[in-house]
Parts: sequence; C-alpha cells; structure tokens
Amino acid sequence: RLSTTPQEFMRQNADQLRGYPQIQAALTAATQLHEQAVYSQRPPTRAAFLAAQRAWQEAIRERLKLAQRRVIGVLRRNRD
Repeated sequence: RLSTTPQEFMRQNADQLRGYPQIQAALTAATQLHEQAVYSQRPPTRAAFLAAQRAWQEAIRERLKLAQRRVIGVLRRNRD
C-alpha cells in the first residue's frame, strides 16, 4: 500500500522480521531518518544518514536469507 508509513510497515511485518535483528535495526534507523526529515525542522545529520546506510549494508546476510526464504515460499506455493 503506497500510503503505508514506515512505522506501519514495521508493525505489519514484525512477524516476518523476527529473527532478523540487523534488518530490524536498519529499518528502525531509516524510519527515524524519515521521521526527522518529514516532521522536524532540522534535517537529519550526515552522520545519522551514514549510520543508517551502514546498518543496511551490515544486514546483507540477513537480507539475503529473508529473500531466499520468500523465494522458496513462492516456489513451493506454485508447485502445489
């Protein structure tokens, strides 16, 4: 849904993100950046942006595992 806020996305996908603490941390950092950019009079700092970017990069293994899990699920559903 296009109107889903980052906070709503996190709540809606909490079950799928269990067991992926690095992804959760990266999404939390990105959500905080978004909220500050949209709702604060002060833009996010470069350091905050770089920290969120680093968190996303550090979550690469978890992101690959999650993607693999989703692909396998789709393939299984299509096979049945």
